[in-house]
Amino acid sequence: MSVHPGPMNPSKPASASGPPSAGAGAKKIRRAPLVPKDETPDQTLKRLARRRVTEAIKRIRLVGNLSSYRPTEEQAKLILKALDDEMNAVERRLLQQPGVKQDAAFSLS
Repeated sequence: MSVHPGPMNPSKPASASGPPSAGAGAKKIRRAPLVPKDETPDQTLKRLARRRVTEAIKRIRLVGNLSSYRPTEEQAKLILKALDDEMNAVERRLLQQPGVKQDAAFSLS
């Protein structure tokens, strides 16, 4: 009968039952590249824009759901100004107009 380390067998320490360490003999897992080698810049743009814009729209809709918490007019204007400022920055970047990068943090306080 073999003795297994762990909490069910108090004679052996539980720390002895961890996963094998990634020592010198451990193999690294190679993953397929996220971008196909033959993808053109236009194809990359379309692939990334589809995902990122869709996600941004979902997040903006979540911001709209804040209306259920009855923000004051001042709070609503602060939220809308922050979103508007960021959209203006995105517009400048997409249209290759220089602009100043601003902090992504937002607070009503």
